[in-house]
Amino acid sequence: MRMLLQRRSVWVAITTAAALAAGGQSALAVQAAPEQTDLARGRAACTPTAPYTGCQEFTFTGAEQTFPVPDRAIQVEAELKGAGGGGSAAAAPAGGDQQAGDGGTTKATLPVKPGDDLTITVGGGGRTGSTTNSAGTQRRGGFGGGGHGGWSGRSGGGGGGLSGVAKGTTQLVIAGGGGGAPGGSAQPGAAGGDGGGTAGQGLTIPAVGGGGTQTAGGAGGTPMGHCNIAGQAGTALKGGNGGTIGMSGTQDAAGGGGGGWFGGGGGGCSPDANPFGEGGGGGGSGYVNTGAGVNGTTTVGGGGAGGTNQKDGTNGTVKIQWKELKPPAITGPADGSSAPGDGPIKGTGEPGATVTVKDKNGNTICTAKVQADGSWSCTPSKPLPCGPNELTATQEKGGVTSEPEKITFNAGQPCISPPQPPVITKPSPPTGTSKSPGKVTVRTQTGEVVCTATVGADGKWSCPPGKPLPPCTELTATVTKDGATSKPSKVARTYCPPKYGKK
Repeated sequence: MRMLLQRRSVWVAITTAAALAAGGQSALAVQAAPEQTDLARGRAACTPTAPYTGCQEFTFTGAEQTFPVPDRAIQVEAELKGAGGGGSAAAAPAGGDQQAGDGGTTKATLPVKPGDDLTITVGGGGRTGSTTNSAGTQRRGGFGGGGHGGWSGRSGGGGGGLSGVAKGTTQLVIAGGGGGAPGGSAQPGAAGGDGGGTAGQGLTIPAVGGGGTQTAGGAGGTPMGHCNIAGQAGTALKGGNGGTIGMSGTQDAAGGGGGGWFGGGGGGCSPDANPFGEGGGGGGSGYVNTGAGVNGTTTVGGGGAGGTNQKDGTNGTVKIQWKELKPPAITGPADGSSAPGDGPIKGTGEPGATVTVKDKNGNTICTAKVQADGSWSCTPSKPLPCGPNELTATQEKGGVTSEPEKITFNAGQPCISPPQPPVITKPSPPTGTSKSPGKVTVRTQTGEVVCTATVGADGKWSCPPGKPLPPCTELTATVTKDGATSKPSKVARTYCPPKYGKK
């Protein structure tokens, strides 16, 4: 199977079928062990931390998950933990006291916008090595690219899977998985390496697999004697498999490498009684795609715990938090108060956002930039109409516009007095005069707008309705100038035929 991964402007081909058994649906599709799949789980509630307003935690399912960026989200943060590697097959204290590596951590803000779909991969913990199921489902690498542990009388633990977030074919962030433990080594330094950081841990002794870096997979551990299959090097997203002896008895195999931006190398195996022992797998590297505008850090360790003796590694997690652009607040004039019609309009909002204040007709009154302390203020270009005024404020940042905030206050002097009402001289089509220039609006008795017209230089206006008016329709007209609207005109009625039978 073949999948293309976009790495900045470079396309990297991955052709290892074993690494991509999940079908290659997206940039982070890596192998899934069937026994680890549970689509009934996958999401957990979490409490957002300031300044965020929403939070969603993704837990392990063994399959990719999707996160649609919410409406009005202006900042999105991802916190990832890679999965730990699988523990040793041996029971302590009879050897095998070198445990698996922990998964890494990555935390970053993402350059995304509302409506974007993010692909979430949560790494699965590597399976523990086994003395009874060496060639079977034990020792498997975790979902998210963990390499399989080598098999023998005591098989190595599988590498932990990476956790990651991708947008389309572009990886944004990755937390590397920890390397699997050796099958039974008591040799100090033989443990699996921690994942994460710009380079995963590994190579504490020659038999331990190397850690993945930003440009290459970790090297396979050096075999300390005869191996039927040597430890494999890690590749992009995939840890290498541990070295295999394939013999019974107390022969020990090596741990698998952790998944990562580049996977850790599988450990090297060792025959019984070799003084150096077999090695654990190297940790997979983390990744922050700064070239795509991601801002964050990746750290070695701190993720899912590596398995101890005969224990699986802990699964990873991905937590997404976002900040929603709330409506700005209008603090002056206060809702329901009275204030001068030419005074400033003030409030609070999101620093860096642009606030727009409009009247009830949708006309812009003024705009302002929200300051670093969250305050904003703007003054109307001309006084507001005297009397009740409805103000609506929205704020925009990064192409996202908030819901509106509305208040009503009474504007006093200095303010614009409303013009005199127009006169309807002919109801069909509506025609009349006005002493004030401006826009005339004709309405029915139910408030439905019939038509609008601009008063001419001669003081006359006329507007044909969009459809014929029924008989006996009562009409009124208002004129608006400088945002101030007159009272309604006297009622005019379209032709009303005499009642049937009336002389």
